[in-house]
Amino acid sequence: MNVLRIISQLRFCLIKPETVQILIYDRVGSQFIVRALRKNLSFKILDVRNNKINLHPRVLLSFVQLLFRRTKNSNKYWGSTGLRVLIELSEIMASHPKVVLSFVDNGRRFNLLSRIYREATFIGIQNGFRGIEVADMANYLCLTNLFCFGEETIYRYRSEACGVSRFIVGGSLKNGLYMESRPNILQKSYDICWVSQYRPARFEETMPELRENSLQLLKYVQRYCSESGKTLAIACSCKERAFPYEYRFLLQVLDDVNGTTIVPNDDNNFSSYKLIDQSRVTVTVNSTIGLEALSRGNKVLFCNFSKDKYYDIPSGYTIGPWSLTDHDVDYTKFRDKLEQVFNSSDAEWQEQTLEMAQYFVRSDDTHLPQDLLREEIDRVLSISNEIVPFK
Repeated sequence: MNVLRIISQLRFCLIKPETVQILIYDRVGSQFIVRALRKNLSFKILDVRNNKINLHPRVLLSFVQLLFRRTKNSNKYWGSTGLRVLIELSEIMASHPKVVLSFVDNGRRFNLLSRIYREATFIGIQNGFRGIEVADMANYLCLTNLFCFGEETIYRYRSEACGVSRFIVGGSLKNGLYMESRPNILQKSYDICWVSQYRPARFEETMPELRENSLQLLKYVQRYCSESGKTLAIACSCKERAFPYEYRFLLQVLDDVNGTTIVPNDDNNFSSYKLIDQSRVTVTVNSTIGLEALSRGNKVLFCNFSKDKYYDIPSGYTIGPWSLTDHDVDYTKFRDKLEQVFNSSDAEWQEQTLEMAQYFVRSDDTHLPQDLLREEIDRVLSISNEIVPFK
């Protein structure tokens, strides 16, 4: 029944496969991978969300070969392959890439593909912080190579017995691309940046604790700004199409709309990263961008006012100058903790947070994540004798 449903959703095309050195699996996040690639390398992006089937003879021949191999191969990975995996692998095979990259590192099919196709090196690039939810994905997190944020990711995956073969501690690619492009000096224009984690489905359906956490935190932040005369800026979460929903939500919960700077999320221009760097202190629940900011040396306060440990800073770092975890918190406790962060000198903050920050997200101005990724790709291509100018 599932096969019939999948077939009914398919659309067909006839496109000659392009032979490339690098294939980017999934258009989501592909713009960041493209920015990191050397200019002399050939690449293409494989769309895996449009249900298109390429009927070119080279692709069909690959598909037939894969069907035959599936019947002859009994290992656990081949036994898990479904129709969509075989269709995607047919496209990959027809392009003969030496490296396959994805910015959706926890995608089930990409993890499986890395195990069943050995003619290319697969590298999943971590795109967000992975917390206790790794336990729910452990059975299919089996990448051959994971380009990850930091040592905490390795600890997390190994603790849950994930099947990742090799970890490359490179830091956050988005954070590295931002660091490469940011101005040398960013003036501190705001006192507090509140990082919104709003998404329509997330707040209204799937994550009610995050909604309540966020609302209470924003309430306290607004009161603190009002009482202390400090300025507030909001780094929005939604992309362009969903931003009107987020803006409407903010209009409903902000006490002083005109006195608050609301910055839409422009991912390609790193708007939220810039806003955080322009703010003296950032407050958030448990966002990835907060951990990235901490690794750059920013003052960040993570707040979990619920009983759900999912929103805690994990791995033994729940308690620290960067964290306020208390489901019985009141405004006075929040104010006092925030004052401690404000009053800490930059040198004190660095001394207190550097080890923790680097454990979660490696950050090095002299050796950025994109540099490490390029070196990894160069190594693979040099072994394959495939480094040639792209014409």
